[in-house]
Amino acid sequence: WTNDGCDNCVITAGWECWGGRTGVSLKDTCNEVCGDGFNMGYYECDDGNTNANDGCGPDCKVEYGYACENGTDTTADACIPVCGDGNVMVNDEECDDKNVALGDGCDNLCKVENGWKCS
Repeated sequence: WTNDGCDNCVITAGWECWGGRTGVSLKDTCNEVCGDGFNMGYYECDDGNTNANDGCGPDCKVEYGYACENGTDTTADACIPVCGDGNVMVNDEECDDKNVALGDGCDNLCKVENGWKCS
């Protein structure tokens, strides 16, 4: 078995193939499917959709301010905002002060600490 989209002339899950012709030695062209939740390793990420602004973009590239990991040929990538990079990811982070230190108003999980207000 090779990770090329075809296994004994059957299209492998997570791939789409076209163009081959039986009997004339014309092989199929196969590409990994972006957005199906299977990361075969040809894309930077695959989180199971083609939505923008969730960490893995519609082109299956990791979006700015996020990190994606753990995707395999049977599981989707998990994408999370990078806390401490100075970029507040709306809906995911309350603050981001370019560090993960405690006691400076923005904690190590990018949440506003008690007694502080960030703007």
